[in-house]
Formats: sequence, C-alpha cells, structure tokens
Amino acid sequence: METTETLLEQEIENVRQGRIKNDEIEGTKLRILLDRVQGVESNGDVAAYYVRSRFQLEKTGKLTSHEDSIARVTPEDVQRVANKYLRADRQIILWSTPTLTWTQFVVGLGIFLVVIPGTGIYLLRRFVLRGRKRSIR
Repeated sequence: METTETLLEQEIENVRQGRIKNDEIEGTKLRILLDRVQGVESNGDVAAYYVRSRFQLEKTGKLTSHEDSIARVTPEDVQRVANKYLRADRQIILWSTPTLTWTQFVVGLGIFLVVIPGTGIYLLRRFVLRGRKRSIR
C-alpha cells in the first residue's frame, strides 16, 4: 500500500511539474477515443447513449462532440488542471472503517434479542404480581 501511495504521489508531482511527455498525452487521448468508438457496438449501446444524452439533447438540441474536446487537450492543460486540483494542501484522506466489528454486532444483537425482552418480562411480572397481591388484600 505504501509503495502504491508513493508511486501515485510521484506521478502526480511529475504532472504538476510539467514533466509529462507529449507522447504520453497523445497515447492516453488515443486510448480514450478508441474506447469511445468501441463502446458503441450494438443498437442497444446506441439507444443507451441517446438515453444518457437526453438532457443535453433537450437543453441544446444537439450532442456535444467529446472527441473534439479530447483531441484539443495539451500537456499544458493537464499541468494546469493538476496544479489547480491536485495540490498537496487540498488533499483529503478518507479511511473506510466499519461502524461495528463483527463481535460488537453479535453482542448488540444478543442484547437486543435476549436482555431487553427478558428485562421487560421480569419487570412486567414483578409489577403485575405486586399489583395483584395488593388488590387481593
């Protein structure tokens, strides 16, 4: 995990410093464009594309060409975005921890299913029997 984190930090720093090569950007753009072309291979895919783009069609009356936007990306654009959004002072680290451990869950369930009803029955019998004994006297 630490190795992965270190490699990610190094790569982000390379992008922020502008040490990313134009060939890498062009290769990434080409992969994205090829994925977009291959993503529409059946009538169902075409229909899903139009359903996803429905809001844009209703708003502007046409579809935006994302391919043109992707083709216009330059290394300077990537560096500018990285410097704006991937700054070290803006990083947030999220830890995913469970609310309850398995043991806590089982103990809580046991309390809920056994102790609470048992206590309720004990108190009910105690007060009902006490009330009946007083009414008999």
